[in-house]
Amino acid sequence: VAAQSGESFTLQASNELGQRVVAEFSIDVYEPLTLVTNELAMGAVDLPYEATLAAVGGDGDYTFSSRSAAAPGAAPGSTSSSTSGSTPAAATVSVAPGLELAADGTLTGTPTRAGEFEFGVQVSSADGQTFEATLSLLVEASDVVLETTELPAGRTDVDYEQTLAVSGGDGRSYTFAISAGALPDGLALDAETGVIAGVPTTGGKAVFEVQVESPGATAATGELSITIESAPVEPLSFDTEELPLARAS
Repeated sequence: VAAQSGESFTLQASNELGQRVVAEFSIDVYEPLTLVTNELAMGAVDLPYEATLAAVGGDGDYTFSSRSAAAPGAAPGSTSSSTSGSTPAAATVSVAPGLELAADGTLTGTPTRAGEFEFGVQVSSADGQTFEATLSLLVEASDVVLETTELPAGRTDVDYEQTLAVSGGDGRSYTFAISAGALPDGLALDAETGVIAGVPTTGGKAVFEVQVESPGATAATGELSITIESAPVEPLSFDTEELPLARAS
């Protein structure tokens, strides 16, 4: 008996003993499951990102999951089916630094590193079909931002250490430099870490300009200042309160 998807039909079976059984069945026929999304919009370091993966076919009830690459032995863009169902996916899976793929196919987060990131995507439907593909996401460097806008005061002859905070760039490599003015005497800026450290030797206020660069990004420049307070001067006094007795000769 021919029937279309979702329609019911009746089967009858009989034997030589005159026994007969009648049962009603239905067959659901679905289109092959396919991931429609084949490319993703570019992202940028430290800027919010959101994209939604789309699929067609199957019964329309989709679950997405991801790996760092397509599963070994499974050709990208392959479809399979299973009557036993698929393993439930985790709520979210990291696909790139700062980005996660949710089970409903939304890719969200804030990228923390620049680069091209390739990851495998599997979409499954409740009717038992699965489809696997490999996607890539390009994250570009964004403009460098010097987040530090002021620095605490220091004191002469007392250790001083502060780290300049930055965002943007490629998220990995930054170069710091004093582009104008000068740090207080005794302090130095580490060009790789952005740490200002040392032991101030002279009191006063120093105004200077910091420039931060990162590969492939627009550099940031900001004016900062550090006030160094002079350590209090102890009043001059005699430590000796008594003198030993002397004997006349």
